[in-house]
Amino acid sequence: MNDDLAIEYITQLKGLGVWSAQMFLMFTLNRPDIFPATDLAMQKGYQAFFKLRELPKPGEMIKKSKLWIPYRTTVSLYLWAVLEGPFEW
Repeated sequence: MNDDLAIEYITQLKGLGVWSAQMFLMFTLNRPDIFPATDLAMQKGYQAFFKLRELPKPGEMIKKSKLWIPYRTTVSLYLWAVLEGPFEW
């Protein structure tokens, strides 16, 4: 089943929304092209990476993310990592 259909199917379950479905697809099913633009950490990572003054709107992020198809899950992981800073021992 494709990503959109899987998200639609998962969100039919009580208590599971789009964000939960996206996390399931990314981390359990290892889907390569998920971009959770409504996630606050993603928005903050995107803002920091692109040096924006304000948080980006999810629609703007999704539009830009089309450049990264079919690797948006990897980009998402990098944007989350921007907030964590460099790895230190």
